[in-house]
Amino acid sequence: MEIEKIKSSVSDMILEGKVSQDVINTFIKEDGTVLPLESVLWDYKVEFDDSTHGLKKTLKSIVSLYNTYGGYIIYGISEKIKDSEFVVVGVKSNHIDQQKLRGQFDKYFGKRIPLLYQEIKITINNGEKLVGLLFIPKRKNSERSLAPIIDAADEKSKFILEKNTVYFRTEDECKKVVSTDDFIFISSPRVFGEQSSQYKTPSVFIDHNLPDKSFICPIFVGRFGILNELWAWLADELQHSKVLAADGGKGKTSIAYEFCQLLITTRVEGIEQIIWLTAKNKQFKPIFNEYVSVPETHFNDMSTLLKELCIRTGSIENTLEDLSVVQLTKLAKQNLKEYPSFIVIDDVDSSTPEEQKRILEMARTISSESSKILLTTRVNSIYSLDSSILIPGMFDDEFKDLINTLCDRLNLQKLNDKNLAKLEKASEGSPLFSESILRLFKQGSSIDLAIQEWTGKSGEAAREAALKKEVSELSLEAKKVLVTVCTVGSCSKSEIRQLTDLEHTDIGSALQELDLLFLLNSTPFIESEPRYESSSSISYLIANMVSEIIPEANNFLSKIKKAYYGLQSNSRRYHPRVGDAVRQCNALLKSSRYSEARETLQSLIKDPEFKENKDLYYLSASIEFSDPASEPKTVSHAFQQAYIKGQRKQQFFEQWYDFSLKNESNTTVLDICRNAIKSGTNDFRWADRYIEVTYKIIPTITNSRKKKEHLIESYKVLISSKNTRGYGINRDVFKAKSQRLLEELIIILDAIQDIREKAKIILFAFDNGDMGSFTLTNLIEVSRAIRERNVNDDLLSENIFNAMTAATEYLMQQESKRINILDGLNEELIKHAKGR
Repeated sequence: MEIEKIKSSVSDMILEGKVSQDVINTFIKEDGTVLPLESVLWDYKVEFDDSTHGLKKTLKSIVSLYNTYGGYIIYGISEKIKDSEFVVVGVKSNHIDQQKLRGQFDKYFGKRIPLLYQEIKITINNGEKLVGLLFIPKRKNSERSLAPIIDAADEKSKFILEKNTVYFRTEDECKKVVSTDDFIFISSPRVFGEQSSQYKTPSVFIDHNLPDKSFICPIFVGRFGILNELWAWLADELQHSKVLAADGGKGKTSIAYEFCQLLITTRVEGIEQIIWLTAKNKQFKPIFNEYVSVPETHFNDMSTLLKELCIRTGSIENTLEDLSVVQLTKLAKQNLKEYPSFIVIDDVDSSTPEEQKRILEMARTISSESSKILLTTRVNSIYSLDSSILIPGMFDDEFKDLINTLCDRLNLQKLNDKNLAKLEKASEGSPLFSESILRLFKQGSSIDLAIQEWTGKSGEAAREAALKKEVSELSLEAKKVLVTVCTVGSCSKSEIRQLTDLEHTDIGSALQELDLLFLLNSTPFIESEPRYESSSSISYLIANMVSEIIPEANNFLSKIKKAYYGLQSNSRRYHPRVGDAVRQCNALLKSSRYSEARETLQSLIKDPEFKENKDLYYLSASIEFSDPASEPKTVSHAFQQAYIKGQRKQQFFEQWYDFSLKNESNTTVLDICRNAIKSGTNDFRWADRYIEVTYKIIPTITNSRKKKEHLIESYKVLISSKNTRGYGINRDVFKAKSQRLLEELIIILDAIQDIREKAKIILFAFDNGDMGSFTLTNLIEVSRAIRERNVNDDLLSENIFNAMTAATEYLMQQESKRINILDGLNEELIKHAKGR
């Protein structure tokens, strides 16, 4: 029998829960030979090791199989020749102390797995042997992945089990979850035989109100240990609320946001919506001295928080006005039972200490196993340590990844290890403080002087001083645009025009100034009209210094406020009826009642008030996608309509992509990836998918210039992904793919003798931090070719000369051993200089 057929047969037996002679016969033949293979579904052991450390290793094997496809451990089989020959040695009767094993699960996981053990007699060479068969079931799709609740180490203090780390099985090894793709796999139904790119994920609509990523954190690096801890908390049956606690600047809000993105990406079953509730409007809009109606959810006390929760879970707003806090609490608790949600209550410390206590107590009261609540606050004594995660600074490799990413974003040369150590110590590993010091460095200070300026002041004072220095050099128009964006939170160019009365040309120049200093983030909504936002820290600081940078600041702010309210009166707020429709359709879809789901949707979408609602059009696409009887053309049209109506949510693109892989051409799949990237879906996986589809298309193209265009676009997409979510984890993948793309591009450009395009691509690679030998060697080659061919392009020649100069300085500063390249650069620089 072929190996794949055996694996398929074993998978079926696991799903059936078989523990019998038939299972043993699959692995051990009548002549005593043993199937010479261990796999993702089974493992061989000589004996059950009940020593202290042996039990821990057994637990790791069992939980890995449980979190994956389930499986069998067969005892009494010895490995004679590694990975190629196994023999039956047998076990003694009552070989496993099952009670002791269950007790270990209680100790290390706080939960038992329904294991089943049986000893089976087999006849081998006219003799009898007893083998042990331990059955580990597959974790149910509705259950969270199981992780240790405490650490377990061996005699050398090396971890066998790490607290809050999820383990799963890959081939014959136990592996830790270390990437988003790993999380996606363990959250999927885990149907054996499917490839990783085909994991079936839930297709129902999952609602959320997360703000744009750039509004929270333009870049996110590391913190995987904390994300793992939060993931393990999801499976905790006893603890339903959790606090992320840290001093200012440590990134607690960014971590909460990243975890929400992870839940959306993996489409965890049992969560129908994610609710983001924040009190940070006090930071974003302090100059108004009041709460304004903005797209993001907000609260300022217990009552407004509970009302917002009730509205988000199905209550009608005008029915809540006269309810007391106790009544609102009961209503929120009941709503969350009917509408399972994951809730983030951000910036609890914006409230008074007494109000903070009440909010934390309320979170414990209304949360449940199906609706968990995550809160963020500064470190204080209000919460207990067992219900919180204290967030430290970032150190060692994690800090290095952070700084390298920030240097890429700020267009700075990477720091050497000595300066990295200085920066780590001065910033205490704070992402926010580190960026502030790097901004000082970017303004012309040495790294030592930047750190000295920083350490001479308190955190916020130092950040304010650094920002003042940057802002002081701006034109008045740029200052007005900056204050406007920081005040209202998010604006398009047209909205800035209406809010400030500045001319379009002035606004364009101002945005260019601000972009050079990285004070604003451009987040495309539609290609022709990007939106501009600033980070929460910069918004907060600008609000505190507005009177120092804008003449007649009060009049200017009053004008913005008046215009802003006018714009907001035309915008749509979250509507409970849309939420009702989503919930009802989700329930119908789970019961495969597709026609009724369509009727529910149509009853609302035909209402003039909702006929342009992008979420309802996405719901329509989701219904068609879920219905196996829907024609592919119908599903495709529904997704296109949702996109035309303005739908840009991440899970919308995920579903559209899932559908298109199986039903559309590669060109259409590429367009969907392109749309997701243009729409600001900030995830490395979209760039990765774009590259995969490009490589499918390339072999079908015979025209070299067309191939060149596809590869250039793919290379630029990949390089641009360095500031996206997931890049840090996939850094090695990025390096390998970018190198392959660049090499293939150079081969084609050399073949068609396009020296200008080759020079531009090499400069693009260099400007984006590629200092590899391949890039520098080609930099020398394009310099020589342009010089020898007398290419008349002064700007291109100047850029090449500057790049070679920078490369020479970099190699010398790093004391590089690439002597040949350094000599080549110096030689070409001399020749280049003579010809200038």
